[in-house]
Amino acid sequence: MLHSYFKIRNPWNFKPHKYEIGTPFIRSSFHDNHFFLKLYQLRKDDFSDFYDFHLRHYLQKASGIESDFHSYVFDIVSTRIAQLKLIDPFSRKALRAKQQTERLRTFQTFLHSIDKWSSSQTLEAIIAENNREIVGLRLENSVKLTTSIRFKLTTCSA
Repeated sequence: MLHSYFKIRNPWNFKPHKYEIGTPFIRSSFHDNHFFLKLYQLRKDDFSDFYDFHLRHYLQKASGIESDFHSYVFDIVSTRIAQLKLIDPFSRKALRAKQQTERLRTFQTFLHSIDKWSSSQTLEAIIAENNREIVGLRLENSVKLTTSIRFKLTTCSA
């Protein structure tokens, strides 16, 4: 059974890998929260390494597939953004929530950039993209067919 999608630091390890999540003394079951806390500390340039570090852990320990990990991470990021939007803009937490939302949106953009499975797109967006591709292919085929017919007509009449 999978305990976590992420690589959790050992409780008494005082020199963990920089991308491991968790607290030094107590093993917590709030792995998603620790994932976000670590994410808020990272620079944008570190997102790829951070994601890959936890992906490798997931693939090795859970014997899962990359698309499941990507879907899970995208889902928790989207959910956290939705939660942060609900914070009262006049509360003391509003500024921190805004900064966290911006960081999560940046990470979400990164997740979109590596999404090979269209798991982060809505069904409507996938259908619209497929329709554009179909129209483009039909147009390309009609041009090829027209060119072929013209070529045959010119060779037959000559």
